[in-house]
Amino acid sequence: MEPLGVEFVVGDALDLPTVEAAFVDKDYTSVVTTIACFSCEPKPDYLGNRNIFDAAEAAGVKRMILMTTVGSGDSYDAAPFPARNFLKDILPLKTQAEDHLMASSLDYTIIRPGGLKSGPATGRGYLSNSREAFGIINRADLAGLVVNIIDDNTTIGKALAAMDADMVFPWSMF
Repeated sequence: MEPLGVEFVVGDALDLPTVEAAFVDKDYTSVVTTIACFSCEPKPDYLGNRNIFDAAEAAGVKRMILMTTVGSGDSYDAAPFPARNFLKDILPLKTQAEDHLMASSLDYTIIRPGGLKSGPATGRGYLSNSREAFGIINRADLAGLVVNIIDDNTTIGKALAAMDADMVFPWSMF
């Protein structure tokens, strides 16, 4: 991401003054948030993202990309039962984050990957408008999709599932 001129900011997303400080004297055109943590207490999935949305909005940022997961928001039924059970404490928080973002004035896009793998990019990742969509995608392909939509106004106001056309759940997870 650094060769693309992306500026990274390090801070504590659960501490609103820290998040607000990250926006001082900056002229960001867009923000991508991928905040999540299974073992953290408190979990940052809602509060951390809410702080980022609110600080970005107050700083005049227009574009926000939020990474959540299939199973949050109106895609709950798309997640397989084992995933819904495993994420039972996280999905409500991710849904709250999505709802807060949708109620903001930000030009948002929500991306919901299903299963994530750490293999090399395949080049076959895509975004689906379907609320029933669930699939697997490599993180490298997901990153490429995120970069491609930052300036794509046709994705504003949408929640999209991210997957790889050739990866079949659950077999491709192994």
